[in-house]
Amino acid sequence: MVWRVSMKGEQERKERVIFTEGWHNAEILDVKFCPVLPNDPTKILPGVTYSKSGNPYFWWELLIELEKLEIRTTLLKGKRWLLKQLLFACGIEAKADDPEQKYTFKPEQVLNKIISVNIVNRKNKFTGRDGNEVEFTKSEVNRIRPYELAKAKTETDGSIPNEDIPF
Repeated sequence: MVWRVSMKGEQERKERVIFTEGWHNAEILDVKFCPVLPNDPTKILPGVTYSKSGNPYFWWELLIELEKLEIRTTLLKGKRWLLKQLLFACGIEAKADDPEQKYTFKPEQVLNKIISVNIVNRKNKFTGRDGNEVEFTKSEVNRIRPYELAKAKTETDGSIPNEDIPF
């Protein structure tokens, strides 16, 4: 007897990286727009990731301390605040005279930008296939701000100040 089982599209489960809570600098590695799946199957485009929830969003891949973190920023009215913070951190704002306050951007304007993200670790639960409750921790971004350079060390912390030393 021979069993043939297709494994096409099957991937290894991603290991979750848990970051230290607090502010981290992050580089934007990738961004994709995930639209709502069209009702007409002929309008489905190859290579496009569609929203399974029925709500469009932007998917972002960040690099933090040599580890990748994926985040989603929704386009639901009243819940777009994280996207607004992210775009502002990249120097993108709505035009002052635009009554709809539209933010216009292209991937090139955000890719490879360094931003600061605040990470919190949340405990989540789900029911496994065997009916057992499974608990796991997930690192999430809850705030974003522009990248801030570390302040120069001063004499108060015992280091050498940033100035020429006379000989």
